[in-house]
Amino acid sequence: MGYQDVDTSLQSAVITKVKGVAFTNTSDLGQRIWDVADYVIPAQGENVFFVVTNLIVTPNQRQNVCAENEGIPDGACSKDSDCHAGEAVTAGNGVKTGRCLRRENLARGTCEIFAWCPLETSSRPEEPFLKEAEDFTIFIKNHIRFPKFNFSNRLDNKLSKSVSSGYNFRFARYYRDAAGVEFRTLMKAYGIRFDVMVNGKGAFFCDLVLIYLIKKREFYRDKKYEEVRGLEDSSQEAEDEASGLGLSEQLTSGPGLLGMPEQQELQEPPEAKRGSSSQKGNGSVC
Repeated sequence: MGYQDVDTSLQSAVITKVKGVAFTNTSDLGQRIWDVADYVIPAQGENVFFVVTNLIVTPNQRQNVCAENEGIPDGACSKDSDCHAGEAVTAGNGVKTGRCLRRENLARGTCEIFAWCPLETSSRPEEPFLKEAEDFTIFIKNHIRFPKFNFSNRLDNKLSKSVSSGYNFRFARYYRDAAGVEFRTLMKAYGIRFDVMVNGKGAFFCDLVLIYLIKKREFYRDKKYEEVRGLEDSSQEAEDEASGLGLSEQLTSGPGLLGMPEQQELQEPPEAKRGSSSQKGNGSVC
């Protein structure tokens, strides 16, 4: 007869890769090929990744002065005094220079700002910029481990001679030459990936069961509480100890205990008559 055991503490790590290229031809960028180094973010291939399908391109931005976008309310102006120099444009793109720029004879314009110019355009392509993304291929490598059964399955085969084995990803650095033609340096990086996995189990235990229900409840209750004894119990303890030393006759007859008169009786304080013992809790009970 067999039985089924279950391990719910699964440990897992995921590596993803995307393959595919796309071609675009725009007035801003001209003819361009897009590959994984261009459109996969982040390049490291985590368990969550982002594939670019559309984008707005603003080429050749430099830190300079230019007019703020007309759709920014805080950048609107009719005279120079409306643009306080050194003040950042609220929800805008830069810092005001103190000049109000108006087109031709218009009564209102926008403040001049120091920012990355030209500013980003707000128009978005009507069709997906990288519509070939629907044909890209996604590779998923998964590592799983069940600690209870000491079973695991590796992300890669370490004996494989393939250049794609191991953890690797591609990224690029882009430049322009003197003629303004863009070029790049492509790098494929290999290394060790560290996955930090945390597992745990939480439990809450109420000592109501220990105090009242288990067989050894008396033992646990004695350890949980300490007994505070009154004076009557202390006197009885002293008498019992004296009896053990053979001094019981001196406590009941003779000239008295420790030289005290025989007829004199020890008076008990009022507090001792009210109660002989009490219990003090060291903890709380649910």
